[in-house]
Amino acid sequence: MDKLIELQCRGESNKDKTNFLYQRDNVFLMDNHRMAAWCWAQCIDKNFKYTIIHIDKHYDTLGTDTDYLIRRIGTDLNLLTLNKYNDLECNLGLGPRKVITWDNYIPIFHYYNSDSIIKYLFFTHGIGTIPIFFKNWITEKSITDLIEKSPISFCDSANKLIINVDIDFFFVDNSRFLSDKATMKIIDSIMSLVDDPKNILTIALSPECCGSWNKSEKFISRYFGKYGIEL
Repeated sequence: MDKLIELQCRGESNKDKTNFLYQRDNVFLMDNHRMAAWCWAQCIDKNFKYTIIHIDKHYDTLGTDTDYLIRRIGTDLNLLTLNKYNDLECNLGLGPRKVITWDNYIPIFHYYNSDSIIKYLFFTHGIGTIPIFFKNWITEKSITDLIEKSPISFCDSANKLIINVDIDFFFVDNSRFLSDKATMKIIDSIMSLVDDPKNILTIALSPECCGSWNKSEKFISRYFGKYGIEL
């Protein structure tokens, strides 16, 4: 994979730090999902409509101060360079912090690209909040739905897809909670979708939410390694 941001250390993300970002064609691998919106912005094709499939322990839809954060971006998100996106800062009274964090990147991306989005399909543990302005865009499905069916079965096949996977979805109290067979079935169904180069896949390790870097890296190696996706 191409190393867009080289891994310097296996450190904490602390909501707004990026430790690494790798890319292979339409697949991106990162330590946390705050960079996902930049990846989507680079690949989205305005000639198509997209369903965003979000597979994550958390909603990642914090809507607090969104209007202020949009003003701080000050331009089209889709035009930001990697470094500009990564470095954007604001001050909400508690000192400087990054504008785009691991829990607000989805509403920010939506602000700039809603015309290209049909809906959001969420498979989560229900952790976090969904802003009122965003609720009508989201269809929530159960974990059982994801195990029993491919995510594509809930989508209009004419649409393109953005698949956003945080592997913390597969962990509860820092331990795996699905069987090896169920996990592999989910990952295989996800990877079958990126055979279409217009679809986009972002994968986050989220070591702080899985118990350790070691646990996250073992998961990636076990389930994504056969597809050439490894740290």
